[in-house]
Amino acid sequence: MLFRSTSNISTAPPPLTTAPALAEVAPQVDGTRTSYFEWLGAAQVRLTGPVGAMHEVSDQQAWCTSLAVAFDGDSLVLALSGARAMRDLLGTRYRIQMAVTEPTVRNVSLGPDTTDAAVCVGDIVEARISALALGLPEGGGRCTFFLTLHESESGREIARLPEGAPIVASRHAAGVSSWP
Repeated sequence: MLFRSTSNISTAPPPLTTAPALAEVAPQVDGTRTSYFEWLGAAQVRLTGPVGAMHEVSDQQAWCTSLAVAFDGDSLVLALSGARAMRDLLGTRYRIQMAVTEPTVRNVSLGPDTTDAAVCVGDIVEARISALALGLPEGGGRCTFFLTLHESESGREIARLPEGAPIVASRHAAGVSSWP
């Protein structure tokens, strides 16, 4: 063989990096990191992909770089951070949904106009979603989901995170959260 093709460009999605939840949290849903302790104890999920010399980062690729996930009483709470302030990204051009795949398939809007959750969009997006809105049974259950970015005008999904398997949040009747 005279020529051998080699490439340094990744073709598979990066592995999902998760730090497990250590405790329930009670964040103030205000669109800002109010304090260092606000999300301490939540599962931390890095959603960034591989970046190299030939990798172009667009709004769709860097819209959400990290996610904090935890339970607060009977609600699932989320904090989404991006490469820039979320209020600048979302505005009238894009909207975010939580595509729930378990226990029942449903979409939960994570915008300021939603009726499914308490949501605040600022530097970050913070949301408190009731177990009822997610279809979780009282006192426990498992919820799997993706985060999706949609064009506001057409409603077309243009990005989904994570790229592989969904995020798993599990709450047991004893109040212990685990992240298998």
